[in-house]
Amino acid sequence: MNEALPSREDTRRSAIRWIIVALLFWVSMSNFLDRSVFGNLAPEMPKYLHLADSVTPAQIEQYRQAHASALLAAAPQAAQTAIREQIARDKWSEWYWDLNTVFSAAYALSMLLMGRLMDVWGLRWGFAFAITIWMLAEGLHAIAPEIGGLFGSVVAGFFLCRLLLGLGEGGVTPAINKAIAEWFPQKERALALGIASGASAIGGVLAPWLLPTLLALFSTLSIAGVVLGWRGLFLLTSSVDVLLVVVWIWFYRDPASHPLINKAELDYILSDSPVQKKTNISWRSLLPHRQTWAFIAAKALTDGFWWFYLFGSPDFFARKFNLGPADRRYMLVLIYLVSAVGAVAGGWLAGLFIKRGWTVNRARKTTLLLCALAATPAFYAAITDHRWVAVALITLAASGHQAWGANVMCLPGDMFPKNTVGSLTGIAGVCSTGASMMLMYLIGQLVSRSSSYLPVLIMASVAYLIALFVTHLLAPRLEPARLDTP
Repeated sequence: MNEALPSREDTRRSAIRWIIVALLFWVSMSNFLDRSVFGNLAPEMPKYLHLADSVTPAQIEQYRQAHASALLAAAPQAAQTAIREQIARDKWSEWYWDLNTVFSAAYALSMLLMGRLMDVWGLRWGFAFAITIWMLAEGLHAIAPEIGGLFGSVVAGFFLCRLLLGLGEGGVTPAINKAIAEWFPQKERALALGIASGASAIGGVLAPWLLPTLLALFSTLSIAGVVLGWRGLFLLTSSVDVLLVVVWIWFYRDPASHPLINKAELDYILSDSPVQKKTNISWRSLLPHRQTWAFIAAKALTDGFWWFYLFGSPDFFARKFNLGPADRRYMLVLIYLVSAVGAVAGGWLAGLFIKRGWTVNRARKTTLLLCALAATPAFYAAITDHRWVAVALITLAASGHQAWGANVMCLPGDMFPKNTVGSLTGIAGVCSTGASMMLMYLIGQLVSRSSSYLPVLIMASVAYLIALFVTHLLAPRLEPARLDTP
């Protein structure tokens, strides 16, 4: 890495910032791939864990009484088997969304702590610490039932694994946001963030696309007489994360100390903002400012719906259209792939407006409005009987969210000094993930009782317009915050 270094006096700009974006692309892709493996396995997990075997006669009788009319036409033995499976699915559905609630709580705490840690330790070592935690948690999923057995419940192991995964993965958003703020001038930040955050959709694509093939492969492999099956997916993704940690520590530096950057590129990066003093700014000094709460509102009112598209789409299509992993694969791939394009397009569009002379305020908010309108028809996906209409509507909404996120994550850099970005992202992350946690719990209660996703999709349809309205009230011009002023 130190050989043939470009001269810092070279008048042609080096392009190390785009290599940083490529590294962040890998980070974001692995992050979402790791967390979405479990979501794509979720509809079939009751079968893999043999949950129907633990259904009690009392539960069967209670189900019979509640669904007597629907069971009259079924043969007694067939009905009993079907009842066991349905009870297991319903119970797992409630557990699954409770698992997502636990993940969300850990994620929120992690964003706060990891964001601060990266401001204090620096991004290189602070984020390496976060990746290591989520790498270990991902691998532990492979033995989660055995871990749960120590506590008397097969599901308890998954609660522990999702808790640890959230503690590690919560560092990703502040890391990406801080890296982009450090490495890019204002006019390129939305595009860079769009590329980096769009990789999350690529991670979402890879999970459903590869899952049927890898499941078949791992079903033929065994370790110590135990067939890998679904466990092999977690071992594979955890192994890739080991390489990610090594590459991150080896390559990442801040712009001023990176050995490959030249003076022309460094000057370009710093062209629209003064060099910040390396002083720690407390959370307490950030909270009183309207700009902080504008950023919080833009995230907290919307982030949970991307988690729903990521974690809930496999179950939505499995329940509404009775689709297995192979059948729903193409639908999920389309949703996540197109949403990746949406993230890049949203960043590119805001950058285009700025280059044409628009103010940052006008460019950001016009782009955010278009993103909000893309999510508005999402509710109809729960009503239509045409599966591809539902796919198209969720794809449009997910794409709008990714474009929205690419611009929202630029707001701290637009309104605050760069050395506060990690902390701001952590603060907003706690609020947004807390809101997402409540949404996950609500979804679990609704789905386990009614099997309907309509209320959730109605909320998704209006949330972005509400968030834009609140953000505009709090920061009507996206003016810089005066941290020296109460």
